[in-house]
Amino acid sequence: MTLLVFMIDGHNYAIESSYVRKVVRMVEITPLPGGPDAILGVIDVQGDIAPVIDLRRCLGMNNRELNICDQLIIVHAEGRCFALPVDETEGVIDCSEETVTPASGIVSDAIYVCGVAKRAEGMVLIYSIEKLLSVATEALTTLEPEQLTGGQNA
Repeated sequence: MTLLVFMIDGHNYAIESSYVRKVVRMVEITPLPGGPDAILGVIDVQGDIAPVIDLRRCLGMNNRELNICDQLIIVHAEGRCFALPVDETEGVIDCSEETVTPASGIVSDAIYVCGVAKRAEGMVLIYSIEKLLSVATEALTTLEPEQLTGGQNA
């Protein structure tokens, strides 16, 4: 399993790298007035309008102001492009099956966690991109098409 490791508030998290299209520096996010809480707004990714998912909200973390040093992980899943704001990315790692414990063997109510990878540097929570994006997709179905206006290029 190949993972992209990223940090939020000094903690390591990961998603499967097969979903990652690219990582870019933070750009201006166009807010969606009256939009769902799970979506911070939208950005333009090479002509595609990509919703920016509020990972902190989804993961139950305290909100903080995004800054220019943050990064956006651009992912493609379910036929759509999405952006995930993170403090920084650490890079791609390969994990063997022996080093990954499925989430069901640890906690039963971790909605977005699909496993935990053990590394020499510490443990990394592996998040299911499908489960994270299902929240965003569901939230986006409540929007009117005119609410999805273009943002800044990523």
